[in-house]
Amino acid sequence: MINSKKPLFLHSYFIIYKRHWGYIEQLFEYPSTIRKTKYTTNAVESVHSSFRKVTKGKGAFPNEKAVIKAIYLRIQDMYTKWNNRPI
Repeated sequence: MINSKKPLFLHSYFIIYKRHWGYIEQLFEYPSTIRKTKYTTNAVESVHSSFRKVTKGKGAFPNEKAVIKAIYLRIQDMYTKWNNRPI
C-alpha cells in the first residue's frame, strides 16, 4: 500500500533501489584506488563530452583559431562551474 503523503515517483524510486541494492553494494567493495580511478575517468569523460557539444553544435568553424577559442571559453565555463561545487 502506498502512503498517500509520499509521491508516487518516490515510492517507485525506493522499490527500484531495493531491487538493485546488490549491484550498488558491489561498487563499495572495490578498493579506494579503483574507485578513485573510476571517478577520475568519469571527470575526463565529462570534459570530453563537453568539448564535443561545443564543436559538434557549431557545425563548421572558419579556422583553427575559432575552434581553439570555443574550447577555451568552454574550459573557462567548466572551471567556474567546478570550483563553485560543494565537496
